[in-house]
Amino acid sequence: DEAENADKIIASDTTITYDEFIEASVNKSVDGVVSSVSETNEVIEIVVPYANVNKREVTVASYHGEEVVEYTEANTKEDGTFILDKDNGLVKIYTKKFSTFALGYTPYFNLGTKVTLGSYTGVVTATLKNVATKEKITLENVTLDKVVFSDLKKGDYILTITWVDGVTNSITMPVKIG
Repeated sequence: DEAENADKIIASDTTITYDEFIEASVNKSVDGVVSSVSETNEVIEIVVPYANVNKREVTVASYHGEEVVEYTEANTKEDGTFILDKDNGLVKIYTKKFSTFALGYTPYFNLGTKVTLGSYTGVVTATLKNVATKEKITLENVTLDKVVFSDLKKGDYILTITWVDGVTNSITMPVKIG
């Protein structure tokens, strides 16, 4: 995160863990005078070894000018795209603009929680709702001794556990992942 403008890329999306930063530049030489070029007419491939290439939702972003740009994973080799070469542990970035690049991934977590409701043995439903996206994940017919949600992005959630023992009962609590 010592690359110039790394802080702007990190702040652009707090659900992504950016863990590698690259300062990319192109120099041109005209009559022996070397100068830096921030943009080219042709797309150039930047190949970066990346230890986390097998993580889920690998992301490439850059900061050029005044904005953070997220690159698209595509095999087109067009400007603004990238390819994951998982076999060789490489990220291939295709761009015409040169500045700060960041590689990252979206971390996922497992959430295990225990709720004790005495001797109740009936059917339980657990729902986890993402506060920001409103996305819901529902587990039905779970037992009260262990409720496990897998593959959760970091963020704020509301956990609701519902059971029926003559009347409908529920417990709701905030949960912070990450």
